[in-house]
Amino acid sequence: MKFLNGTRSDTYDVVVVGSGAGALTAAATAARAGKSVVVLEKTQLLGGTSAVSGGMLWVADNHHARAAGSAIPRTTPPATSGPSRGAEAGKNCWMPR
Repeated sequence: MKFLNGTRSDTYDVVVVGSGAGALTAAATAARAGKSVVVLEKTQLLGGTSAVSGGMLWVADNHHARAAGSAIPRTTPPATSGPSRGAEAGKNCWMPR
């Protein structure tokens, strides 16, 4: 077990399970609000799936896409499922416009 600040405690105000983008945002927000926070991650790599997603985000049906005329439904599989897995399988990882 590693602690970034080097201090271990038996109690925390907030326990964050996982270290994906959302989890780390929640942890940082709680810490900035003065809460004691611990982030628990089962792997050796911080970032969860965000760390291995190719650095891309999938935000379905957002206002920017709608303003640009996109009609991609929320149920469309994310293009981001590809950069690590799809590329290895030789598949096109990008959504056509």
